[in-house]
Amino acid sequence: MLCTRSYQIEALEKAIKQNTIVFLETGSGKTLIAIMLLRTYAYLLRKPSTYIAVFLVPTVVLVTQQAEAVEMHTDLKVGKYWGEMGVDYWDAATWKQQEDKYEVFVMTPMILLDALRHSFLRLDKIKVLIFDECHNAIGRHPYACIMAEFYHHQLQSNSSQLPRIFGMTASPVKSKGSSSASTFWQHIFDLENLMNSKVVCLSLD
Repeated sequence: MLCTRSYQIEALEKAIKQNTIVFLETGSGKTLIAIMLLRTYAYLLRKPSTYIAVFLVPTVVLVTQQAEAVEMHTDLKVGKYWGEMGVDYWDAATWKQQEDKYEVFVMTPMILLDALRHSFLRLDKIKVLIFDECHNAIGRHPYACIMAEFYHHQLQSNSSQLPRIFGMTASPVKSKGSSSASTFWQHIFDLENLMNSKVVCLSLD
């Protein structure tokens, strides 16, 4: 049984309707919103479906942490992937075995980027694409490359098979030192464009 707050339900409703970046402080339950979104899409993911959801996290520690959260609150089969597992050496057949077995892939972003670049995984087979700490999506970060090289490429080709994008962050701008309000909002605008999403700031009241 999930214990949810009104702002989490509000965020979920927005995420179901459109690509969304949720801006909430640390400890406010962003992961729970992502899990509720996965539960909403579960009927499209359950085997023998060929579709998957991908939950991207920036560190290996978070792979295990977020995978355990998904396993605890859903009945979906969860696969966990990070570099030290030797995934760099996997071939198409090995990835196909993972797709046949698991419904949610929790992984560090370079793994997805490499798998997409080698066509081992296809973006049109991903129904939900979650970015944890999505403020990292700048420059040549794998988050940014996934969106620029694959998502926007398919968006420009008018593909109807695009994943629902859900980003989570406690700080939508990754910067050091002070910056002006105009710079702050430019960063927000850039993040929204790259993620093809709308930033949602919610009240915890």
